[in-house]
Amino acid sequence: MPGTLEDVTLEYLEGGVDVEMPLDVNSVFTYSDTSYPINSCSFHQANDCDGPTTFTSTDDLTVSSSLPTPIVSASVTNNLGYSYALCLRCSNGILSADLDNWRISQIKNPCTPGITSSQFDMIKTTAAFAPEIGSFSFPVFTEGCGNEISYEIGTEKKSGVIPKGLFKDVEQEDDQVNISIKPYLSEEFSFYLHASALNAQTLILGPITIKVACQINSAPELWTGSRFKANQQLIVTKVDTLPAFTFPEFLSDCSNGFPMISYYMSTSSSSVTASKLFPSGVEMLSDGYQAVLNTTESGNYTAYIIA
Repeated sequence: MPGTLEDVTLEYLEGGVDVEMPLDVNSVFTYSDTSYPINSCSFHQANDCDGPTTFTSTDDLTVSSSLPTPIVSASVTNNLGYSYALCLRCSNGILSADLDNWRISQIKNPCTPGITSSQFDMIKTTAAFAPEIGSFSFPVFTEGCGNEISYEIGTEKKSGVIPKGLFKDVEQEDDQVNISIKPYLSEEFSFYLHASALNAQTLILGPITIKVACQINSAPELWTGSRFKANQQLIVTKVDTLPAFTFPEFLSDCSNGFPMISYYMSTSSSSVTASKLFPSGVEMLSDGYQAVLNTTESGNYTAYIIA
């Protein structure tokens, strides 16, 4: 007589182990004749029990028809879910019976696959100190189903194409992703970042532009900082002592003093034209710089600092 067995529906379980289902063929086929015991079984596609090709395994299901207990192992980690209909045919050497259209399903992951990028600058000025390797860093991305994300460098249409200024490997450390920049560069270059994960559409970000700021030939942006005072009242407190205009070191993307900043007192804002008001130029102090005025006479004196 035909076999009977309830269909199986499994829930998605992230990181779960396969569910093993041993089949008691005597119960499935309500068979109790010990004189002619069941001596062979095979799995087939549903509605093809007579087919010459047996069903062996997929990424989701693995079957074993070995007696006395055939076993079906079913995955519970398929994000998209699945459904398979099988036929189990067993024989006692004289007659055969079928359990046809037995269905095993796994419900899809209730999450929504997809990659969300962290917020980071598409234009990045990086401190790649010579001869050290610089780094373009950003927080890790997130994936809607918690799947691992891989990162690759490339062009807009193809991953794996590496600009000459970057190393190939993209490294992830805890919650940070790092792209290493080759030392001794003094240029600007761009690339695209490809982020991919299981069942998620690849996220392509770019162009990301890197400006290497702290090399021998670099020209990092400079600014004065909040402690700089352009207008100063200079008071002479000692005889034969000239007043001095003082200011702190300017700031830049390069925090290690490389390349070194040079300062000039000029009569022009567009070129270095030595100011006769400050004949000794700019001198370094322990906590900043000074430009000594060449007179103690009262008055307003103007010059430009060119850094």
